[in-house]
Amino acid sequence: LLHSAAIEGPVSEFVGMIRERYPYVRVILFGQGLSDEVLIEAIHAGVHGYVNERMSGEHIKSAVRRVYEGETWFERRLMQHMIDNHSGTSSQVKSQYLENIAQLAATLTPRETDVLCEVMRGLSIKEIAHNVHLSSQGVKAHLANLFRKFGVSNRSQLILEIINRSVPIEKACDLLYSTLAENRPR
Repeated sequence: LLHSAAIEGPVSEFVGMIRERYPYVRVILFGQGLSDEVLIEAIHAGVHGYVNERMSGEHIKSAVRRVYEGETWFERRLMQHMIDNHSGTSSQVKSQYLENIAQLAATLTPRETDVLCEVMRGLSIKEIAHNVHLSSQGVKAHLANLFRKFGVSNRSQLILEIINRSVPIEKACDLLYSTLAENRPR
């Protein structure tokens, strides 16, 4: 955790120095009253999350846990601002997305990965079994392991959880749902 008051000089230089010395450290910036420009500069410099001092203890704990697990934690408005206004953001988001997928894949066995890939394509158990050369019972056993690992109880929930853990936007599926609902033709 890096308090904004501890930053000496431009945020990009200070955070860059920390990231250079400790390349594997995950950095969360916290403070209050920081402008979006300063926060975006911090993100570009390699900060993995931002929490403000008005956030609840639960939100702060969630941010720390998620960043520790390899995710990012920024307010939606910051992510949207970066997407809307900064060139190069697309490649940064893609890079974070690919990093999140690699971290997720590191938790899976090769067979779980095979089954999950087929689940993500929307295939039935019979089709998955055929494609990965397993029996239907073998597929079901690997699915049970995946459900346990991701804390879900069916394939639809598994897909949503994979999306939430890989897309570098907090609760991406919830955001998709709420945005669709807001833009629903009347």
